[in-house]
Amino acid sequence: MFGVNELALRLPSLVFGVAGVWLTYRIGRRLMSDTEGLVAAGFHAVNGFMISLASGRRVADHVDAALITIVEAAVWIVVCAESQSLGRSTLVGALTGLAVLTKSMAGLVPLPIFAANLTFASKRRLDHMAAAVGGAFLVASPWAIYTAIKFPMESALELQYTIAHLTKVIEGHSGHWWFYLRDMPRYFGEQQYFTLPVMAGLVVRDWRQHRVIVLWWLVPYLIYSAAATKLPNLVMVAAPAVFLMGAGAQVYLAQATTRRSGWQRMALFACATIALLMPARYALEPSGPFERRDRTPARVETYRQLDAKFAGQGATVYNVPDPIEAMFYSDALTFRVGFPSNDEITEASRVGRAVVVLRRLEEVSERQFPATVVVVPAF
Repeated sequence: MFGVNELALRLPSLVFGVAGVWLTYRIGRRLMSDTEGLVAAGFHAVNGFMISLASGRRVADHVDAALITIVEAAVWIVVCAESQSLGRSTLVGALTGLAVLTKSMAGLVPLPIFAANLTFASKRRLDHMAAAVGGAFLVASPWAIYTAIKFPMESALELQYTIAHLTKVIEGHSGHWWFYLRDMPRYFGEQQYFTLPVMAGLVVRDWRQHRVIVLWWLVPYLIYSAAATKLPNLVMVAAPAVFLMGAGAQVYLAQATTRRSGWQRMALFACATIALLMPARYALEPSGPFERRDRTPARVETYRQLDAKFAGQGATVYNVPDPIEAMFYSDALTFRVGFPSNDEITEASRVGRAVVVLRRLEEVSERQFPATVVVVPAF
């Protein structure tokens, strides 16, 4: 629809990110109040981690931007149900299936929230739960079945690798069971030291009102805190719940301020203001979402020129520092790190495929290649 360019690449994540802010407001308005929904949406909108996902500055940006919003959409359907219908339950399941297709087990979060929110008699509860599970199965299973049949080895390895995150430390990403609790202030602001105790008190006072938010936060945090592999992205499916908890605590603090006078009121007001502003500062870090970056790096122009010149020959381009990113700019060229071997050059000549080597500016030594190899000066 928008062609092949950087904006088109980033647009889906941006749409998911903005939709997530809107859903946070709607859920907060539904479960608590209009004010708390607005404050939660504000936390969501200025959160540095969320902005980094939407703008492609973190690992798994597209995947997690989609996952968070799809799960949030499922939770919204759950909390909007005045009288749950089987069709609505199936829709919750279908959205859960989409979330599973997006990031495997992390997408299952809506189901325990849905189960806890059911208020029907035992038989009806089972019917609705079956509809939700059935909806998830109908959406997620075709791809799982197809890949298991078409690519049995790869499918099995992928499943093993996914499950291994729970029992083994993958790629050195280890941590204690309190890893995610410790990092909450880092990603959500120091107000979490105040938010969690206040939210605990609100839950004790009115569990029915806050159960969805608490379970939304608790389920991912419990599962991934017990898992061997620790990665910040894993629990971010619960980020909207953290924003909602923060909004609840913030409004509670504001209401407490109005009941005080003198220095107590000033102190509470100062605490409320600091708690409101501190999470936004992470968006202003030197490597944060507002970091100034070169939008037209020289290497991109080189890749475009190579595509225009060699695409017809289906060339392989060597000595490229970022081959995955480079291939975004060409459908016909293959980009690789390092220099070609003699066997690779011989094979390319045999099949009529051009071999191109980039000579980058920082390279001092001149390496000799056969005459069939095209050496191109680049960035």
